[in-house]
Amino acid sequence: MGNRKNECSLCGGKLRNGICMECGMDNRKCDDMYTGVLNRGQYQTRESAAKEPQAQGQREERQEVLQQPETSPGEKQPLKQQVYPPSGTRTAAGPYASAGPYASLRSNSAARRGNKGRSGLMVFFLGMFILIVILCIVGVSQSHESDSYLETDTQGENYDDFMEEYDPYQYIEDQISPIGDTWEQALPAGLYVVGTDIPEGEYVITGEEGSSCAIRDVNHAVYASYSFGTEEYDTDAAQGQKLFAGTLVSVTGMNPVAFSTQNAQTEAMTEKMANPLTESVEIETGTEVVVGQDFPAGVYDIESTGAEFGLLEMKLDEEKEGLFLDSVLLLETNPTQENPNYFSSYKSMILPEGTKITTDISVRLVPSPEISGEDYMGIYENTTGYEGQE
Repeated sequence: MGNRKNECSLCGGKLRNGICMECGMDNRKCDDMYTGVLNRGQYQTRESAAKEPQAQGQREERQEVLQQPETSPGEKQPLKQQVYPPSGTRTAAGPYASAGPYASLRSNSAARRGNKGRSGLMVFFLGMFILIVILCIVGVSQSHESDSYLETDTQGENYDDFMEEYDPYQYIEDQISPIGDTWEQALPAGLYVVGTDIPEGEYVITGEEGSSCAIRDVNHAVYASYSFGTEEYDTDAAQGQKLFAGTLVSVTGMNPVAFSTQNAQTEAMTEKMANPLTESVEIETGTEVVVGQDFPAGVYDIESTGAEFGLLEMKLDEEKEGLFLDSVLLLETNPTQENPNYFSSYKSMILPEGTKITTDISVRLVPSPEISGEDYMGIYENTTGYEGQE
């Protein structure tokens, strides 16, 4: 325990001649009298001026504002009345100094709380800024990864792997018997009907550079297209291609496409019939003709008779758009390996009524010797779903 005679009874500060150096209290007075004086406001003490710089947060030493002169023993020291300026009055100690012995402590505490509050806000906003930056970086990274995945998925190895594993027949209930005959045939450019021109079966399809093959079976929702060659999206062989009766197959290119199967359903094939048409049709360059108006609907072999090469285009009305597997034919009278996707003739093209034909090369339509039937739109119906002729 310290010597209480040398300590302030109010704040515990050091005394000099009975006066507290911290709070300015005159400890020589009795407690009752001092309390009464304070209550009446007749005696007030001035605390030592203190200033705590907010920028550094360090407390400066308090300055003594009350100096009590020493007296000789037995001499009575006159009591000096110290008065604080009214609250809110500008003083040298600060803009608005509050009176009372605890004013400095309250000011320092408030300053510390203000500093802590401002520091907390700064930390909060800094954290939010860093979080936003991180989220932006992550979002951009994921966007690039997503774009990269989509690009590789549709054009790269992922797409190729998907197509290799994809089975378009997994939900088809109809089955082709695994028992059948061996059937191999190289078919030139033309339109073929499975069940009359090609037996049902599971095929391996191959072709040379420039040749292509389109397969469409709406009854079983099977659509396939193959280009043969060495280009990026070409293939050398199509494996496991099931061909059901009624499917249409279109072959294009100067080189034939080979079909091979070990389970050909040759006994289930329908015999073809003789073509009732006998007259050929000549179409000159730059002219437009309409089937059913300029010549009869039917099945024709299309032959190029022009000096060079050109295109022949076939159209129906908008409701039947997409009826033809190959609506544009690349024709050349004497095709060469320089452009192997051009061909000189196209066999067994089925032309229903209303077909509009335009061409920039002279062609001849020769009735095919045999046909699959006279219901020309009905033949397309198996692969397009369009209603046939009545």
